[in-house]
Amino acid sequence: MKRKFDLGTVIVLMLLVATVTWLVAQWQTTEAYNRQIERTMRLSKEFEKVKQAKEYIESVFIGSWDEEKLLDGAVRGMMESLGDRWSGYLSAEDFQNRKASSDNKFVGIGVSVSATHDHDTGGISIIEVYSDSPAFDAGLMAMDIIISVDGDPIAEMEYLLAVDAIRGEANTPVMIGIYRPSERREFTAEMIRREVIVESVRSRILEGNIGYVRIRNFERGTEIAFTEAVANLQLAGVKGIIFDVRNNRGGRKDTMLPMLELILPEGSVIFQSREKGSEMKQEIAGEGSIDLPMMVIINENSYSAAEFFAAALREYGFAELVGEPTTGKGYAQIEIELSDGSGIILSASEYFTPRGINLADTNGLDPDYFIKFTDEEAARIFTLEPGEDRQIIKAYEELLKKTEAIEAAAATAEEAGDAGSD
Repeated sequence: MKRKFDLGTVIVLMLLVATVTWLVAQWQTTEAYNRQIERTMRLSKEFEKVKQAKEYIESVFIGSWDEEKLLDGAVRGMMESLGDRWSGYLSAEDFQNRKASSDNKFVGIGVSVSATHDHDTGGISIIEVYSDSPAFDAGLMAMDIIISVDGDPIAEMEYLLAVDAIRGEANTPVMIGIYRPSERREFTAEMIRREVIVESVRSRILEGNIGYVRIRNFERGTEIAFTEAVANLQLAGVKGIIFDVRNNRGGRKDTMLPMLELILPEGSVIFQSREKGSEMKQEIAGEGSIDLPMMVIINENSYSAAEFFAAALREYGFAELVGEPTTGKGYAQIEIELSDGSGIILSASEYFTPRGINLADTNGLDPDYFIKFTDEEAARIFTLEPGEDRQIIKAYEELLKKTEAIEAAAATAEEAGDAGSD
């Protein structure tokens, strides 16, 4: 028997459902509102000290002051108090310049510098001078230490601020103070800043049909140049490849991952990371894999994505490492643009090698073959010919052994096949 509902009952049920829905929505809205009020009150209390200091500056301070600089200083102080050398604050102008440099072009004098201040001088060491740049024309060299910018000591500047003070605006003069350890002397060099374009990948074929690929950084566009370089080497029939990530300060994860996918087998875990309060996230390689023996050359200035690239290839047995120990960086940063165009660089996740190792915990990578450069060699690291570069020579020698072993095994297998067919 079918149960019948009259129109009145249906209307009552609809009203009841609507009422319950409205009450739930109201409760959720009220809860969200209360949480927002609580958060606002908490923030107000936490920043009361800052507010009081600003009020006293406005009412009591007898000197002149700049509102924008005052607020910049407050945020910069917050970032410095984190004690994380990878995090920092940049003014609006500096932040926009930094965004432009992620495309492998930037305005400045044309140097790559270390990520820390020099212990003895407080300056910042130059790890590479780019060709066709103001610094190259001025005769600056790798291992030179920048100790001042327009007379202001680098030692008194936060790292990110020092880097952007060196860069500055196009077509503006800058006086750079230099200490050259190899000559134990100080001097100044005046330059005009200009746009510098960085060639992020270089490749060549060494004697014995061994490929060589230098990766300068992992900024935007490097993955395209890398893929083209490796493809050309494969077409040329190289027997093995040496990857050089010395003085490579890393860059973008979304640049590095396609480069690893090109090399490592499909389905391989190539990257693991964890954000605050989240579970571990894994990145899996798609279709790829290169069946060639490889070596990777590293040094203390191989940071971030550079040392991770080397670690992943070694963990999967694709390559051995030559050179000097890396620094050990296990945190990834994000760039956050604030309302006025300024920005903060903030360590927002920790990352792990395919085997689950955080390189910061191990203080970086130790090479399989340790070859330490002298200061003179380090200063000329990318002007040395391959036959003069002891780290390239060692990588080349070990790679030749691998290729010869592969050829010998193939010849033995062919002979065994021929004998079996008689």
